[in-house]
Amino acid sequence: MKSLVVEDDLTSRLVLIEILSSYGRCDAFASGEEGVASFSFSLGADKAYDLVCLDVGLPGISGQEVMAQIRDLEKEKDIPLGRGTKILMITASADKSKIFEAFRSSCDGYLVKPYNHNKLEEHISDFGLI
Repeated sequence: MKSLVVEDDLTSRLVLIEILSSYGRCDAFASGEEGVASFSFSLGADKAYDLVCLDVGLPGISGQEVMAQIRDLEKEKDIPLGRGTKILMITASADKSKIFEAFRSSCDGYLVKPYNHNKLEEHISDFGLI
């Protein structure tokens, strides 16, 4: 499994890297712009990510905007919605309106901080990635 973590909080980013690296390659960035650039590069090289763990509250462009750009890149490559990279939105907010907004915007899962190793693996398993 090839994973991309886009998370501005260093501790959260390191935890995700540690967990996801046990399943394969894991790239990580602190900003949405870097995450989109890495996703675009991997997609262009036909080595797309299987999973993107995306913080909702990123500086600069938000996690929602990053997700929209990722879905647009997949659309440009004729990847049908639901057949592309699995996107797991991660946030400290359990605000139901934000959760509904994320799913309306085509995320595949939503994880509220604090979470544990098992909860993250449960989402990955539900996606069929492990």
